[in-house]
Amino acid sequence: MPSRNDRGMESRQLTSHASSYASAEVADSQRTLNSPLLEATASLQGGIFTAAQAIECGYTRAEIAAAVATGAWHRLQRGVFTSAAQFGELDAVARHVAAVRAVLIRTARPTFASHLSAAVVHGLPLLGPIPGRVCVTHPGTTVTRQHGSVKHYNGRVNDDEHVLVDGLPTLAIARTVADVARTATFEQSVAIADAALRRGLSRAELDATASSCARWPGARQLARVSAFACPEAESPGESLSRIVFATQGLPAPRLQIDMYDCDGFIGRADFLWDDAMTIAEFDGRLKYTGADAGMQVLYDEKRREDRLREAGFEVVRFSWADICNRPAWVAARIRAAFARHANRSAHR
Repeated sequence: MPSRNDRGMESRQLTSHASSYASAEVADSQRTLNSPLLEATASLQGGIFTAAQAIECGYTRAEIAAAVATGAWHRLQRGVFTSAAQFGELDAVARHVAAVRAVLIRTARPTFASHLSAAVVHGLPLLGPIPGRVCVTHPGTTVTRQHGSVKHYNGRVNDDEHVLVDGLPTLAIARTVADVARTATFEQSVAIADAALRRGLSRAELDATASSCARWPGARQLARVSAFACPEAESPGESLSRIVFATQGLPAPRLQIDMYDCDGFIGRADFLWDDAMTIAEFDGRLKYTGADAGMQVLYDEKRREDRLREAGFEVVRFSWADICNRPAWVAARIRAAFARHANRSAHR
């Protein structure tokens, strides 16, 4: 009968052999991760691949598990992966698009990226962070449900309401605007609708889509968004500013107006109230690439404002923080500018 010491030595030897086998297996999986066949498969699918495709390319399930465990592959959805190195280079938008691809590649029946996910795929701007949840629509299903990080919507999808965007089946822009307007906040919906009109969506197409969804949940807000949307708003911040002006009871301004004085072109005003000779500027679009560039931008902006004031205009500036956190203060400053102009006019 083996002694206790002999049994202990045998156990340590078995553990050592198992550890060596596992290390060899991981090392072997790492040697084969760059399979040209799997890379070619992934490149045709936006950089993603399924476990079944990896197996078809010669990988074992143990190698797949090892590739994930060692951090060489990143799991996007159950059974769907991408290279961890490639995933690490993606920004938030591209990561969401990759997540959409991972959901769609696992779905056999007709399915389309929709709602905020479709907006991301189309490159439409969001007011907040990129959503962590993927939204898809399945025509012909009867239940809307949440499963993990995926929201599955049911709904009719006409033949002219879906397109391919970089190979992704996606609801068309007009339908995307409508779906977002029915399910998201008014502010987010207006930002997306403004951007869609600016990119070429026609008012007639938006109105027709809204009419076709008139009996759907959220149709009342969709009608409000469709009526309020404006292609002249050049950024989500300007879209949000328009909403603040309306909710604070200010008259609607004209947008993106070229301004001139006796020396020629001054610049383009974000918002102009002609009768009150007042301009409002949203500062969120300024980007500086360094101290010298920042100083030059500030100098140019000051000179531009000086010329506008010399031409008789009031100028009000506000930022993201102002429009989000103290909208009444922004409105009060604009009203004060209106009053200053009225006072000057009365004393001429």
